[in-house]
Amino acid sequence: MFAMPPDESSFRFHYKVNSNADSSICPDPANRPAALVTGGGVRLGLAIVTGLHEAGYDVAAHYNSSDEGLATLVRQALPNRPRIVPLRADFTQRRAPNSLAAGALQALGRLDLLVNSAAVMLGDDADTVALAKMKLINVDAPAALVDALVDALAQRQGSIVNIADVAALHSFAGHLSYSRSKAVLVSRTKQWALQFAQRGVRVNALCPGTVLPAPAYTGSRLEALCQSIPLRRIGEPEDVVRAVVFLARSPFVTGQVLCVDGGRALAAQNAERTSTAP
Repeated sequence: MFAMPPDESSFRFHYKVNSNADSSICPDPANRPAALVTGGGVRLGLAIVTGLHEAGYDVAAHYNSSDEGLATLVRQALPNRPRIVPLRADFTQRRAPNSLAAGALQALGRLDLLVNSAAVMLGDDADTVALAKMKLINVDAPAALVDALVDALAQRQGSIVNIADVAALHSFAGHLSYSRSKAVLVSRTKQWALQFAQRGVRVNALCPGTVLPAPAYTGSRLEALCQSIPLRRIGEPEDVVRAVVFLARSPFVTGQVLCVDGGRALAAQNAERTSTAP
């Protein structure tokens, strides 16, 4: 038996930071924690926006072309509760990250958390123009946002969570360019953690495993995928959301790379050791 992934169209989290989570939401809007989440319009990014909002954050939610999920969240938000502010930006345009950073600060007035979640995954058979755009989204945009927002984060002793991928640790066959882009993000996470530590800004990375698999994974193919994961199930968006909130609220954790993958990276590492053993 294996766990099926949730329906992406019905993200509503029952994730709570603690048993009295509602009382933990700050009634003073000026003192609520504030976050910018990139790639917040769909899939895992939308899940992170939803989870942070329910955890008491005002959220500036970046999207590029799809904002239907965000529009639903905005309609459902209650008066005098944390806000969700959708902001559009196309990261294939070099000036877009700086414009997004300015828009987020104008909308929120402060920033406690930056979640770099926007990404695209292309195979190595993609043309050079498409691969160059993938680099702009996966590598260049996070760097530009960090540069633009680190001062604001330092004012609030905030943090950065970079959403990488287990591919950063063990490259996916046929997706070496994508894997390399995520490996660069992990490497920069560690560099930024050291660079910004004295300013009180923490930087960590998450490497999700199989969460929200492609529609092609059904039936026996999905079951075989589950059997390759030590915990024998597909990850759920809530698994990643909990990890994001944990890192955002852990004041003595920085420079870490946390795999949320059901043991997949560990299994791959063990297989490599076994195959190279004399």
